[in-house]
Amino acid sequence: MNLQQLESILNITVLGNDLKTYAIAALVLAGIFLFFKFLFAVLFSKLEKYSKKTKTDLDDAVVNLLEQNRWLIFLVSALLYVQVAISMTPKALSIVSGAFNFFVVYLCIRVANFWVGYITEKFVEDKKNAAEELSIRFMSKAIKILVWVFAILFLISSFGYNISSLIAGLGIGGIAVALAVQNVLGDLISCVSIYLDKPFRVGDFLVVGDQSGTVKSIGIKTTRLESLQGEEIVMSNKKLTETDINNYGRLRKRRILSTIGVTYDTPLTKMKKIPEAFEKIVNSIEDCSFDRAHFKTFGPSSKDFELVFYVESKDYYTYVNRLQKINFEIQAYFEKQKIEFAFPTQTVYVKK
Repeated sequence: MNLQQLESILNITVLGNDLKTYAIAALVLAGIFLFFKFLFAVLFSKLEKYSKKTKTDLDDAVVNLLEQNRWLIFLVSALLYVQVAISMTPKALSIVSGAFNFFVVYLCIRVANFWVGYITEKFVEDKKNAAEELSIRFMSKAIKILVWVFAILFLISSFGYNISSLIAGLGIGGIAVALAVQNVLGDLISCVSIYLDKPFRVGDFLVVGDQSGTVKSIGIKTTRLESLQGEEIVMSNKKLTETDINNYGRLRKRRILSTIGVTYDTPLTKMKKIPEAFEKIVNSIEDCSFDRAHFKTFGPSSKDFELVFYVESKDYYTYVNRLQKINFEIQAYFEKQKIEFAFPTQTVYVKK
């Protein structure tokens, strides 16, 4: 076969393109294939070795993501080139374009779900509680399902179908389902709100209305507390997000205001020394810091001093132990100085 015969064969037209165009496209696709083969075999192996040397695992995740989807990326690149380089009939172009859209959407789904899974595992690593881990994994599944739903709707739309009626039908069905499970959905949304806003965490001591206890687990529908008496308190997440919460788990120090009354027959010289004595007593106790002490008022049956100090601990037992020790020291000082605590008394004068 001479050159002229070969050229005449390459000029034969098939489906709007000569064989020469198909030959060039095949060579380009082969080149893309070889490039990806080289990229995966050489470059990725070097990237993998480099990522293992770094402290962060983010680069490992990127390499893993590329390796999982390498042939899908090649297929998308090949279909994109075919659409640009080769003239096709409208029907053939529609088929190739549809395949391209399908694989692009599928690639996006895989990438989105990969990162959702990666972030989920990062959150789960910090959670030692099984209920919290279950809640996070449930939300991860819900997000992945939403990704699939939106991707399928986009794909249907890309094929030229009108999805307005489908969305309307889903909306009506969604309203019916929402009305049926509105309480469950309310608790689920509240659960998400708790995780994002973090008003409290496992281990925090909460006071909610007339209930109080330590948070033991945060579930999808309920949060469980253990009271000081030992029983378990189960509260709905919706109630917790709608109610004012006193969170003593975030407490860094406790302020104590104490009123101490002495009898009216206590002399002025001893009274002037009481604030200074209070300051020395508080500062001598571990984890305590003095704020102020003043003779505040003449009460009905006592002369009242106001003492304010802080216990530098959020632990309740540390707080009551330090308060008890300070009270003991104050009583010891009063006994030493022969100062009497006042108690409610009433003097009755009888006129003869």
